[in-house]
Amino acid sequence: MAIVKVRTLCKYVRASPARMEKFKACILQEKLESKKLVCLDVETRWNSTYLMLEIAVNFKKAFGCLIVNDSNLQKEMKKVGGNITSEEWKQVSHILPFLKIFYDATLKMSASLYVTSNSYVEVIFGVGEVLSQHLLHQDAGVRKMAAQMKVKYDKYWGKIENLNLLLFVSLILDPRWKMSCVEWMVKKAFGNEKGGLLALNIKYFFQTFFEFYASSIPQTSSSACSSSTTTHISPQANKEDDMFNFGALLGDNFELEMGDGEKEVKKEWEKYLADDREIRF
Repeated sequence: MAIVKVRTLCKYVRASPARMEKFKACILQEKLESKKLVCLDVETRWNSTYLMLEIAVNFKKAFGCLIVNDSNLQKEMKKVGGNITSEEWKQVSHILPFLKIFYDATLKMSASLYVTSNSYVEVIFGVGEVLSQHLLHQDAGVRKMAAQMKVKYDKYWGKIENLNLLLFVSLILDPRWKMSCVEWMVKKAFGNEKGGLLALNIKYFFQTFFEFYASSIPQTSSSACSSSTTTHISPQANKEDDMFNFGALLGDNFELEMGDGEKEVKKEWEKYLADDREIRF
């Protein structure tokens, strides 16, 4: 209900230039400083809801001033349960860190200056992990929102038969993850039985994909280089310092639960999987 009330306030202010001028007068009266002005969200896109709320909380005093001085706004607020309370503003503040995760996920996956294929599964399963954690949140509003999001999440990512295995190959080829992490990830998401079968399918698919690719390349002396040589992976130059780190969320949990042991193997793709994983930044 708190989000609905904030959305109503933002819609009212943005509905006409006259209302916006009244709102700006309230901002000056309350001596608030912000270069941003309220924006509207798309109700089915949580990342846009984050932007709306993140800006709106800075103007809660101005909204309060406008409600007192504008009888038309008072009528609009009655339609959604009455004026927004200080407790409801606190609820919005609790929800913001949760919604920022989805905003960061959207930014990460819509990037165009670096490769995102290896990050796709990392972000998707990271979002799933966050949703599971917030289903147990102390705030009832956050729990309710997480439950609603989980239903939509499971619609697209809760069914193993709908998953594109090629996305997992991209993650395996990221030397910071490899097969052991992928196996842990799918077992954590789908359980040991279903996740274990999925991991076997992913590994077989990766093996087949790798061998098909290798067979199309003429053998030369340069192609016989040992796969055990590691390359230092530097941080992405465009990574925001405050952006949610999906890799750290999943990777740290993997390190804690599974350790980092691998068995000796012979084939080139097996040697790659057996090499130590690169450090995540």
